[in-house]
Amino acid sequence: MFVPAGNKQGLIGQTRTSLQNQDYPGNWSIVVVGDSSDDGTVDDIQNTRDTQTKHLSERPLPECWTGKLWSLQQGINAISRRGRSPTYFLFS
Repeated sequence: MFVPAGNKQGLIGQTRTSLQNQDYPGNWSIVVVGDSSDDGTVDDIQNTRDTQTKHLSERPLPECWTGKLWSLQQGINAISRRGRSPTYFLFS
């Protein structure tokens, strides 16, 4: 599950908890991309102690991209570079 989290410091913990409480069978993880956050969202994500949530450092936003779409694309690229071929990508 990819979660773009631009300036969502007050919500990212609730979002993560809600996703973790899903009873979806199978192997899955939560990948959060900071989406140019400057409010402490990234700190909240990095201070997480669960193994199911991963944080991706964001690269600068290129021209002609919006923040959310760029974050989602970076998530796809990161998974692809690791040689994984998931059946589905889930976006939040």
